[in-house]
Amino acid sequence: MARKSGDAPGSHNGLNDVLGIALLALALLVLVAQVSFDRYDLASVRVPPNKEIHNLIGVFGAQLAGSSFWLLGVPAYLLPLMLAAFGITYLTGVLGYLREHLWRSVLWSALLLFCLTGLLHILDLHNLAGNAREHLQTPSAGGFIGMVSYQHAFRLLGPGAVIVYGALGLISLLFLTNFQLGLWVRALWSLVGAKPGDELKTVEEIALEKRARELEKQKRRLEEEVGRTAKSEKAEKTASGLGAGQRTARPQNHLSRSAQGPHPQSRRGGRGHSGHRSARRRHRRHPGPQIRSHPRWRGGRRAATTR
Repeated sequence: MARKSGDAPGSHNGLNDVLGIALLALALLVLVAQVSFDRYDLASVRVPPNKEIHNLIGVFGAQLAGSSFWLLGVPAYLLPLMLAAFGITYLTGVLGYLREHLWRSVLWSALLLFCLTGLLHILDLHNLAGNAREHLQTPSAGGFIGMVSYQHAFRLLGPGAVIVYGALGLISLLFLTNFQLGLWVRALWSLVGAKPGDELKTVEEIALEKRARELEKQKRRLEEEVGRTAKSEKAEKTASGLGAGQRTARPQNHLSRSAQGPHPQSRRGGRGHSGHRSARRRHRRHPGPQIRSHPRWRGGRRAATTR
């Protein structure tokens, strides 16, 4: 459909269409050249090469496919797929995150190819890559890049090289596909605890039901804690009330004693507290002969007389 002059497309829409078509054409060209590759079309393999070039793209296709296989090995078959993905992104806007972060996407694509070349080289070292090296006419199943990267760097890690290659490749694949692995794992985990009748439900519904069950369990747990707290507070209040009752009961005992009447000594001889006080006063005024003869007592009497 032709664009109208009144439309307001983006300023780069026309350029994006051109880039998309060019990338798709290049992807198709590389794919056909790789599929129809014959190593005897190359003069570096056999002299003279095939009189009739078997590659459908001709001599250029034979050289293009041979160069890609020599550099990357078996992972070179991913080149048409990556070029097609970027072409679709520019042409239709699908997978737009690749176009928004173009250079980052290109770097992640290169890292993915790099990790795959290393893994294929390790498989070739253990004779697990078949006859890919002879068929593609490469120094290794992982190509020249995989061989050099392993021999000069990753070989020092031993078996850990497989782990590093695999981790880096997985990270680059996650960024290229925009795949959210965490959400997928959580959804899968929710399916593990699903009931038999949950096959017809979506992953989101199952996850929501599981979350609701967890919240219900938390609610019951909180209610139990609140009940235990209320019981302990009630027990503390009861204990404090008993202590206060005991403290208020003691003055009653004292009052009951005072209410019993005068002290028993007050009944003896008809003399109580007042009799003892009068006896003390008489003793102070008229002390005995031993006290009067004491020098302190005489000094005190003189001072009193002087005053």
